[in-house]
Amino acid sequence: IMIFIPLFDRFIYPVLQSRNWNITPLRRMGVGMVLTSVSFFTSGILETAIQVQEAEGGEKIDIFWQVPQITILAVAEILVSVTGLEFAYSVSPERLKALIMALYLLTTAVGDFLGGVCYSSIFQTLSRSTTMYVCSLLMLGNSIVFRFVAKWWEQREAEKKASV
Repeated sequence: IMIFIPLFDRFIYPVLQSRNWNITPLRRMGVGMVLTSVSFFTSGILETAIQVQEAEGGEKIDIFWQVPQITILAVAEILVSVTGLEFAYSVSPERLKALIMALYLLTTAVGDFLGGVCYSSIFQTLSRSTTMYVCSLLMLGNSIVFRFVAKWWEQREAEKKASV
């Protein structure tokens, strides 16, 4: 992530903007959520391969097979978390910036807690690969809901600008 952040800020975002791609923070976050879903799905594929190898007593799968989904997840983390913090800070009133940032980080903590609850209860009965596929579907559903919220936000902002 520490390598990708400067790469995105200094190269990828400027190149996309120079080609007239609309890369608003909300769109970046939406793409990041879809990439998170893709990362979970690729993790599920790898876990399936690992489980097949374990069942057959075959050769272990090399650890470097994890690099693609870790890379996808790192890019998704930049697009969702870093952009989300930037967006929350930029749209909050000056007097409420600290509170808004704290609430944003609180939602992350609550999400992590709920993920832990799921992993220690519901996902205990599922195979690792099934867990990854379920997480992929949940994230895809989350990205769909997010798209509706983002569209509402963009319409609201457009109406504000039109009335000024």
